Amino acid sequence: GFELWTSCTPCKRASRAAPRPELEPIIARYHRYGNPKIFRPDEYTCIICLMHIRAIIGIIFITLTACVGNRIDETSTSTSVAVEILQPTDTAEVISTPKPSPTSRPTSQGAALSTPTAEPTPLPIVQLCSPLEIHPLEQLPEIIGDAYDPPRPGREERHHGIDFAYYHYQERDSMLGEPVQFVLPGVVASVLNGQYPYGNMLIIESERADFPASLRDRIDIPPGHSLYVLYAHLDQPPLVSLAERVAGCQLLGEVGMSGNTDIPHLHLETRLGPAGQVFESMRFYDTRATQEEMDAYVLWRTSGIFQHFDPLQLLGLEKITETTPEGS
Repeated sequence: GFELWTSCTPCKRASRAAPRPELEPIIARYHRYGNPKIFRPDEYTCIICLMHIRAIIGIIFITLTACVGNRIDETSTSTSVAVEILQPTDTAEVISTPKPSPTSRPTSQGAALSTPTAEPTPLPIVQLCSPLEIHPLEQLPEIIGDAYDPPRPGREERHHGIDFAYYHYQERDSMLGEPVQFVLPGVVASVLNGQYPYGNMLIIESERADFPASLRDRIDIPPGHSLYVLYAHLDQPPLVSLAERVAGCQLLGEVGMSGNTDIPHLHLETRLGPAGQVFESMRFYDTRATQEEMDAYVLWRTSGIFQHFDPLQLLGLEKITETTPEGS
């Protein structure tokens, strides 16, 4: 179960009395209809759209036909005029003009002609960034408030991610208001505004091509899957939108206390799941939650379709925490 001293794990105490969701029908609906509240291209295919497309194609075809017809008329007219001008008469003499002989272009002796070659465009450098701007990666193990504690498959208890939090660290009293930034470049897969239990939250999908070379050997992504990174309990609603492309180390907000939390901290989750998924909404342990929002939450948290792993493995800090003495 949940420990009272932990700082996050959404819905610690509420989950004890909450009924366990039935995963089988939710997973079956996912495999049959896809993720609820996910944009799919077939949602925009309708009879009106097809009629508009056919009308546009018809207008383009008529315009092209008229242009081609005018072009043919102009060509035939210019050809007939040229024939009349070039037609010789009885009184005209045909004068042949000798063609000029080609002359060679003078070049300097010993000079070789060089053909300019285009320089290859350098590939953008991808950098793995700390999720907290003022804390470098090597400092993160010192400010872990609640470590990754994976539950049994299909269970909600324990901790699916990691919390960065502190009380009186160096010259600061708390983490409230510290700038948060994207760990890797990617595409926005979810934007939540104060929905329980994550509060103000973002999910970023990163493909293997978004990884730096050092990370590609550390994180094994199956074909057709992507990395999803969740940032929760932000102070203000995120200013990005679904499907927006973001850059690594780009600021996304500030550490806050939104959602189910008692102290300011950043909750970070890392999961591997099917590529191209977009969660338009997600909510649980809330009487205002719709069935689609609860299903989306269960798919993300406990269905096993989006498999969580230790965020420190992504950040390359797993071995550092294993060798760090307790109480340090």
